Amino acid sequence: MDTKEIEISHTIDSKKTRSKIKYIALASIVGIVLALAALVVIICMSYIKAPPNQAYLISGPRKDLRIIVGKAGLRIPFIERLDKLYLGAIGVDVKPQSAVPTADYINVWTDANVNVRIGTNPELMGIAAKNFLNQPAKAISDKAREVLEGNMREIIGGMKLTEMVQDRQKFAEKVFSNAAPDMAELGLEIVNFNVQNFRDENGVIEDLGIDNIEAIKKAAAIAKSDARKDVAVKEAENERIANEAKVNAATQIAEQNNALEIRAAELKSQSEVERAAADMAYGIQ
Repeated sequence: MDTKEIEISHTIDSKKTRSKIKYIALASIVGIVLALAALVVIICMSYIKAPPNQAYLISGPRKDLRIIVGKAGLRIPFIERLDKLYLGAIGVDVKPQSAVPTADYINVWTDANVNVRIGTNPELMGIAAKNFLNQPAKAISDKAREVLEGNMREIIGGMKLTEMVQDRQKFAEKVFSNAAPDMAELGLEIVNFNVQNFRDENGVIEDLGIDNIEAIKKAAAIAKSDARKDVAVKEAENERIANEAKVNAATQIAEQNNALEIRAAELKSQSEVERAAADMAYGIQ
Protein backbone atom coordinates (compact mmCIF):
# COMPACT_ATOMS: atom_id res chain seq x y z
CA MET A 1 0.00 0.00 0.00
CA ASP A 2 1.51 3.31 -1.02
CA THR A 3 1.58 6.51 1.00
CA LYS A 4 -1.47 7.99 -0.72
CA GLU A 5 -3.63 4.99 0.05
CA ILE A 6 -2.48 5.04 3.67
CA GLU A 7 -3.47 8.72 3.98
CA ILE A 8 -6.87 8.02 2.46
CA SER A 9 -7.40 5.13 4.89
CA HIS A 10 -6.45 7.32 7.85
CA THR A 11 -8.81 10.03 6.65
CA ILE A 12 -11.72 7.58 6.40
CA ASP A 13 -10.99 6.18 9.87
CA SER A 14 -10.86 9.70 11.33
CA LYS A 15 -14.22 10.55 9.80
CA LYS A 16 -15.74 7.35 11.16
CA THR A 17 -14.34 8.11 14.63
CA ARG A 18 -15.68 11.66 14.60
CA SER A 19 -19.08 10.42 13.42
CA LYS A 20 -19.12 7.84 16.18
CA ILE A 21 -18.21 10.49 18.78
CA LYS A 22 -20.94 12.80 17.50
CA TYR A 23 -23.46 9.97 17.62
CA ILE A 24 -22.50 9.07 21.16
CA ALA A 25 -22.69 12.72 22.26
CA LEU A 26 -26.06 13.16 20.58
CA ALA A 27 -27.36 9.99 22.15
CA SER A 28 -26.13 11.17 25.55
CA ILE A 29 -27.88 14.53 25.13
CA VAL A 30 -31.11 12.86 24.03
CA GLY A 31 -30.87 10.49 27.00
CA ILE A 32 -30.32 13.36 29.41
CA VAL A 33 -33.24 15.28 27.92
CA LEU A 34 -35.49 12.23 28.12
CA ALA A 35 -34.39 11.59 31.71
CA LEU A 36 -35.12 15.19 32.66
CA ALA A 37 -38.48 15.01 30.90
CA ALA A 38 -39.30 11.78 32.71
CA LEU A 39 -38.27 13.39 36.01
CA VAL A 40 -40.52 16.38 35.32
CA VAL A 41 -43.42 14.06 34.45
CA ILE A 42 -42.86 12.03 37.62
CA ILE A 43 -42.73 15.20 39.72
CA CYS A 44 -45.94 16.46 38.09
CA MET A 45 -47.61 13.12 38.73
CA SER A 46 -46.36 13.16 42.32
CA TYR A 47 -47.62 16.65 43.17
CA ILE A 48 -51.21 16.78 44.40
CA LYS A 49 -53.28 19.56 45.96
CA ALA A 50 -56.52 18.81 47.76
CA PRO A 51 -59.36 21.40 47.67
CA PRO A 52 -60.99 22.45 50.98
CA ASN A 53 -64.11 20.35 50.35
CA GLN A 54 -62.28 17.12 49.55
CA ALA A 55 -59.92 14.79 51.36
CA TYR A 56 -57.15 13.06 49.42
CA LEU A 57 -56.29 9.68 50.92
CA ILE A 58 -52.85 8.32 50.01
CA SER A 59 -52.18 4.65 50.67
CA GLY A 60 -49.30 2.40 49.70
CA PRO A 61 -46.76 -0.05 51.07
CA ARG A 62 -46.80 1.72 54.41
CA LYS A 63 -49.59 0.81 56.81
CA ASP A 64 -50.46 4.35 57.86
CA LEU A 65 -52.92 6.27 55.72
CA ARG A 66 -52.07 9.84 54.80
CA ILE A 67 -54.94 12.31 54.56
CA ILE A 68 -54.56 15.69 52.84
CA VAL A 69 -57.28 18.34 53.12
CA GLY A 70 -56.94 21.84 51.68
CA LYS A 71 -53.19 21.64 51.11
CA ALA A 72 -50.55 20.22 48.75
CA GLY A 73 -48.57 17.02 49.07
CA LEU A 74 -46.56 14.38 47.20
CA ARG A 75 -47.22 10.74 46.39
CA ILE A 76 -45.12 8.12 44.66
CA PRO A 77 -46.68 7.32 41.27
CA PHE A 78 -47.49 3.67 40.51
CA ILE A 79 -46.64 2.75 44.11
CA GLU A 80 -49.01 4.84 46.24
CA ARG A 81 -52.76 5.00 45.55
CA LEU A 82 -54.79 8.24 45.55
CA ASP A 83 -58.47 8.20 46.55
CA LYS A 84 -60.90 11.05 47.15
CA LEU A 85 -63.56 11.69 49.77
CA TYR A 86 -66.12 14.52 49.53
CA LEU A 87 -66.21 16.68 52.67
CA GLY A 88 -68.72 19.40 51.81
CA ALA A 89 -72.15 19.80 53.42
CA ILE A 90 -74.75 17.57 51.77
CA GLY A 91 -78.45 18.46 51.82
CA VAL A 92 -80.87 15.63 52.53
CA ASP A 93 -84.66 15.90 52.07
CA VAL A 94 -86.20 13.47 54.54
CA LYS A 95 -89.75 12.67 53.41
CA PRO A 96 -91.11 9.25 54.45
CA GLN A 97 -93.25 7.85 51.65
CA SER A 98 -95.90 6.47 54.00
CA ALA A 99 -97.70 7.84 57.05
CA VAL A 100 -96.33 7.02 60.48
CA PRO A 101 -98.66 6.51 63.50
CA THR A 102 -97.91 8.68 66.50
CA ALA A 103 -98.09 7.61 70.15
CA ASP A 104 -101.79 8.59 70.11
CA TYR A 105 -102.41 6.58 66.91
CA ILE A 106 -102.71 9.46 64.44
CA ASN A 107 -101.08 8.85 61.06
CA VAL A 108 -98.82 11.73 60.06
CA TRP A 109 -96.33 12.64 57.34
CA THR A 110 -93.27 14.68 58.26
CA ASP A 111 -90.91 16.65 56.01
CA ALA A 112 -87.46 17.74 57.17
CA ASN A 113 -84.38 19.35 55.67
CA VAL A 114 -81.11 17.99 57.00
CA ASN A 115 -77.48 18.80 56.26
CA VAL A 116 -74.85 16.12 56.84
CA ARG A 117 -71.14 15.78 56.12
CA ILE A 118 -68.22 13.42 56.50
CA GLY A 119 -66.88 13.57 60.05
CA THR A 120 -63.87 15.84 60.40
CA ASN A 121 -61.95 13.78 62.93
CA PRO A 122 -59.64 11.03 61.59
CA GLU A 123 -61.69 8.20 63.11
CA LEU A 124 -64.94 9.21 61.38
CA MET A 125 -63.06 10.01 58.18
CA GLY A 126 -61.54 6.52 58.20
CA ILE A 127 -65.00 4.96 58.64
CA ALA A 128 -66.42 7.14 55.86
CA ALA A 129 -63.56 6.09 53.57
CA LYS A 130 -64.72 2.47 53.86
CA ASN A 131 -68.28 3.45 52.89
CA PHE A 132 -68.05 6.39 50.49
CA LEU A 133 -64.56 6.39 48.95
CA ASN A 134 -64.60 8.02 45.48
CA GLN A 135 -68.42 8.23 45.60
CA PRO A 136 -70.42 11.36 44.65
CA ALA A 137 -72.36 13.45 47.14
CA LYS A 138 -75.65 11.91 45.97
CA ALA A 139 -74.59 8.45 47.14
CA ILE A 140 -73.85 9.87 50.59
CA SER A 141 -77.19 11.73 50.60
CA ASP A 142 -79.15 8.58 49.68
CA LYS A 143 -77.54 6.53 52.44
CA ALA A 144 -78.05 9.28 55.02
CA ARG A 145 -81.71 9.58 54.00
CA GLU A 146 -82.34 5.91 54.74
CA VAL A 147 -80.87 6.24 58.23
CA LEU A 148 -82.68 9.51 59.02
CA GLU A 149 -86.05 8.25 57.82
CA GLY A 150 -85.78 5.22 60.09
CA ASN A 151 -84.90 7.37 63.10
CA MET A 152 -87.66 9.85 62.30
CA ARG A 153 -90.23 7.05 62.21
CA GLU A 154 -89.01 5.81 65.57
CA ILE A 155 -89.33 9.24 67.22
CA ILE A 156 -92.77 9.89 65.68
CA GLY A 157 -94.01 6.59 67.13
CA GLY A 158 -92.95 7.68 70.61
CA MET A 159 -94.50 11.17 70.67
CA LYS A 160 -98.03 12.53 70.66
CA LEU A 161 -99.20 14.69 67.79
CA THR A 162 -99.80 17.79 69.91
CA GLU A 163 -96.34 17.43 71.44
CA MET A 164 -94.67 17.31 68.02
CA VAL A 165 -96.68 20.11 66.46
CA GLN A 166 -96.39 22.48 69.41
CA ASP A 167 -92.67 21.86 70.00
CA ARG A 168 -90.90 21.18 66.72
CA GLN A 169 -87.53 21.97 68.26
CA LYS A 170 -87.98 19.16 70.78
CA PHE A 171 -88.91 16.75 67.99
CA ALA A 172 -85.87 17.78 65.92
CA GLU A 173 -83.55 17.40 68.91
CA LYS A 174 -84.87 13.90 69.60
CA VAL A 175 -84.33 12.80 66.00
CA PHE A 176 -80.89 14.45 66.02
CA SER A 177 -79.72 12.65 69.18
CA ASN A 178 -81.27 9.34 68.11
CA ALA A 179 -79.73 9.40 64.62
CA ALA A 180 -76.25 10.65 65.60
CA PRO A 181 -74.85 7.21 66.65
CA ASP A 182 -76.19 5.54 63.49
CA MET A 183 -74.70 8.30 61.33
CA ALA A 184 -71.36 7.94 63.12
CA GLU A 185 -71.28 4.27 62.12
CA LEU A 186 -71.21 5.53 58.51
CA GLY A 187 -68.58 8.15 59.28
CA LEU A 188 -71.14 10.96 58.99
CA GLU A 189 -72.25 13.73 61.31
CA ILE A 190 -75.41 15.86 61.27
CA VAL A 191 -74.81 19.58 60.75
CA ASN A 192 -78.42 20.71 61.30
CA PHE A 193 -81.94 19.30 61.34
CA ASN A 194 -84.97 21.46 60.48
CA VAL A 195 -88.58 20.22 60.50
CA GLN A 196 -90.58 21.74 57.64
CA ASN A 197 -94.14 20.63 58.37
CA PHE A 198 -96.46 17.93 59.72
CA ARG A 199 -99.47 16.59 57.83
CA ASP A 200 -102.21 14.12 58.75
CA GLU A 201 -104.93 12.46 56.76
CA ASN A 202 -107.85 13.41 59.05
CA GLY A 203 -107.29 17.15 59.44
CA VAL A 204 -106.42 16.86 63.12
CA ILE A 205 -103.58 19.35 62.86
CA GLU A 206 -105.89 21.84 61.13
CA ASP A 207 -108.44 21.40 63.92
CA LEU A 208 -105.71 22.04 66.47
CA GLY A 209 -105.00 25.26 64.65
CA ILE A 210 -108.68 26.23 64.78
CA ASP A 211 -108.77 25.47 68.50
CA ASN A 212 -105.73 27.65 69.01
CA ILE A 213 -107.32 30.46 67.00
CA GLU A 214 -110.51 30.26 69.07
CA ALA A 215 -108.49 30.16 72.28
CA ILE A 216 -106.56 33.22 71.14
CA LYS A 217 -109.80 35.03 70.24
CA LYS A 218 -111.29 34.10 73.61
CA ALA A 219 -108.23 35.32 75.45
CA ALA A 220 -108.30 38.53 73.41
CA ALA A 221 -112.02 39.09 74.19
CA ILE A 222 -111.42 38.50 77.90
CA ALA A 223 -108.47 40.82 77.86
CA LYS A 224 -110.56 43.45 76.05
CA SER A 225 -113.41 43.07 78.59
CA ASP A 226 -110.95 43.28 81.47
CA ALA A 227 -109.46 46.38 79.95
CA ARG A 228 -112.90 47.99 79.61
CA LYS A 229 -113.73 47.08 83.22
CA ASP A 230 -110.45 48.54 84.40
CA VAL A 231 -111.20 51.71 82.43
CA ALA A 232 -114.73 51.95 83.92
CA VAL A 233 -113.44 51.36 87.44
CA LYS A 234 -110.74 53.93 86.95
CA GLU A 235 -113.21 56.46 85.54
CA ALA A 236 -115.62 55.89 88.47
CA GLU A 237 -112.78 56.26 90.93
CA ASN A 238 -111.64 59.43 89.23
CA GLU A 239 -115.22 60.76 89.27
CA ARG A 240 -115.58 59.94 92.97
CA ILE A 241 -112.31 61.65 93.76
CA ALA A 242 -113.35 64.66 91.71
CA ASN A 243 -116.80 64.83 93.38
CA GLU A 244 -115.21 64.46 96.79
CA ALA A 245 -112.91 67.29 95.96
CA LYS A 246 -115.90 69.42 94.90
CA VAL A 247 -117.79 68.61 98.12
CA ASN A 248 -114.76 69.38 100.21
CA ALA A 249 -114.25 72.62 98.38
CA ALA A 250 -117.95 73.60 98.78
CA THR A 251 -117.84 72.65 102.47
CA GLN A 252 -114.77 74.74 103.02
CA ILE A 253 -116.38 77.65 101.22
CA ALA A 254 -119.58 77.30 103.30
CA GLU A 255 -117.56 77.07 106.50
CA GLN A 256 -115.59 80.10 105.53
CA ASN A 257 -118.79 82.03 104.64
CA ASN A 258 -120.37 80.99 107.92
CA ALA A 259 -117.31 82.07 109.83
CA LEU A 260 -117.37 85.33 107.95
CA GLU A 261 -121.02 85.94 108.81
CA ILE A 262 -120.40 85.08 112.48
CA ARG A 263 -117.45 87.40 112.57
CA ALA A 264 -119.49 90.16 110.92
CA ALA A 265 -122.26 89.66 113.46
CA GLU A 266 -119.76 89.78 116.29
CA LEU A 267 -118.24 92.95 114.94
CA LYS A 268 -121.66 94.46 114.48
CA SER A 269 -122.73 93.50 118.02
CA GLN A 270 -119.52 94.86 119.42
CA SER A 271 -120.04 98.06 117.49
CA GLU A 272 -123.57 98.48 118.77
CA VAL A 273 -122.46 97.86 122.37
CA GLU A 274 -119.75 100.42 122.04
CA ARG A 275 -122.19 102.86 120.45
CA ALA A 276 -124.71 102.28 123.26
CA ALA A 277 -122.04 102.76 125.87
CA ALA A 278 -121.01 105.96 124.19
CA ASP A 279 -124.59 107.21 124.06
CA MET A 280 -125.08 106.37 127.74
CA ALA A 281 -121.93 108.13 128.68
CA TYR A 282 -122.95 111.10 126.68
CA GLY A 283 -126.36 111.17 128.34
CA ILE A 284 -124.86 110.97 131.84
CA GLN A 285 -122.46 113.69 130.99
